[in-house]
Amino acid sequence: MEQGGSHADPAEAARHVARLRTASFTLIVGGGLIAGLGSTLPWATTTISNSLSWDTRGTDTVSGMVTLAAAVVAIVGGLLMRAGREHKSRRSMIALALAGGVVATVAAGLAAGMSGKIADDSLREEAAQIASRGKLSPDTVLEQLRAIQQDTIRPGVWVTLAGGLLIVAGGPTSIVWARARTRAQDEPELPEPPAAG
Repeated sequence: MEQGGSHADPAEAARHVARLRTASFTLIVGGGLIAGLGSTLPWATTTISNSLSWDTRGTDTVSGMVTLAAAVVAIVGGLLMRAGREHKSRRSMIALALAGGVVATVAAGLAAGMSGKIADDSLREEAAQIASRGKLSPDTVLEQLRAIQQDTIRPGVWVTLAGGLLIVAGGPTSIVWARARTRAQDEPELPEPPAAG
């Protein structure tokens, strides 16, 4: 019989901790994998004319490299969080994973809001190539290209943003799991009832 209702059913408590662990791990590591994949996909298509267009992948940009690195950080944090034995170490890994998720989300969100900047590096390269063929000033060609440049956001940036948001969503779940696991570890075992007779 429970004493004062202070002790929950150990089996149910263990199942609760397991569910929280699965949810937090899935959100953080799954979100990290999605954000990492999105970082390698096309983020924008730049069109100059009917015969000149190209895709810019996330990893072709600084923002994409940042989101990829942040996704890796989140995945590592999620894996180490689950393997941690001490509450302090688990909390540190949760903070690491959450930081990765925030960085990935912010970087992808800013890129989505500034579509014209995604292909800036590749546009400069294209301008340099055209300028060298026509013996023109690269800056002049660049300005002319920008005047007729049309950019279309591609799904890759939204995939990256979704992955970052999943990681962030896994933060609170992971905190709840870490606390529940610590309570389960600290919970004293009830003595076995005396045998009848």
